[in-house]
Amino acid sequence: ISQALSWNRGVRPLAEGELDLIIQFAKDPDPTVRRASAVVAQRIAKDDPGEAARLVAAIDFTDSPGLADEVFACFSQQHYGLSWDLLTNRQVGAIRKQLVLLPEIDQYWLTSLLSSRSAVEPAWVVSLLQDRVTHAESLDPLGRYHATPFNWDNPLRVREHPTFLAHLRRLHAWISDRTDSWIRREMGAEIFQEVAGSYDQAVLAILVEALNSTNESDVSGVAAILRKAGRTLIWDEPEFVSIALHAAARFGDACRQEMVGSLWSATTSGVRMGSPGQPFREDVEQRDRSNQIAERLPSGSVEEEFYRAIAASAEQAIARSVAEDRRDDGRDW
Repeated sequence: ISQALSWNRGVRPLAEGELDLIIQFAKDPDPTVRRASAVVAQRIAKDDPGEAARLVAAIDFTDSPGLADEVFACFSQQHYGLSWDLLTNRQVGAIRKQLVLLPEIDQYWLTSLLSSRSAVEPAWVVSLLQDRVTHAESLDPLGRYHATPFNWDNPLRVREHPTFLAHLRRLHAWISDRTDSWIRREMGAEIFQEVAGSYDQAVLAILVEALNSTNESDVSGVAAILRKAGRTLIWDEPEFVSIALHAAARFGDACRQEMVGSLWSATTSGVRMGSPGQPFREDVEQRDRSNQIAERLPSGSVEEEFYRAIAASAEQAIARSVAEDRRDDGRDW
């Protein structure tokens, strides 16, 4: 019946009493039956937007990321055109609760909705992501739950809003509040990275503010955030790296090592490209640019030591990659 009233309905309008039946489908234990309700919402979105909004808010998609994507496809302006603003506060609240519980939020139309809302209502989107991290902290084990998308097909647009920098400050404070939680450090940093977009001067200024704090947790929070920075940050912004290392050193060697590890992780993350018998170009860049910066730094300083260590690590990786592909390495093929 659900198939007949959804996929096979064509473009006919709702019959009398039909909406009530389809809303019953929206709560069915079988996600296939629930998907029928999403299809109907898509089909009637342009002609009956109010009824479509009512139907969308009724669908239980908590256990099905695929069904969630069908629901959020309704808000695609180029396809179905349902306006998010038609939803009541109560309906938005019901959808938000489900979004917190949904195991993953990688789907295209879901991230598309988050992207568009982040430009006009960034607090709603950012707090939703934070609540997902908090929910993850309550799970044991995490299972297949991941608070943030593995891939942002539709990037957040918080930068377009006047409150952009305020959101970055609040995110840093929130991460710093639970530096003992690896989930918040890891996933919180992912949120910060996505909201920031890039680590330009405006973003770095926010981090420098935090590095000047007298609280070690604030500096530790910056270290967590920097794990997700771009791999070229240490060469593009050596002055900032110096500030970060000295700020961490104020709290002892453990804090300094944490900052070093974060910057190192950001630099060496990602895919490496190369040809057999040749070093990875990323390793060559790491060695050469790090040595160039180290030459300009005070001898024996924490920053000079950092760049020399980064360069030495790359040199070892280069030697290893060349040695592994020698003709006399023992292979007979």
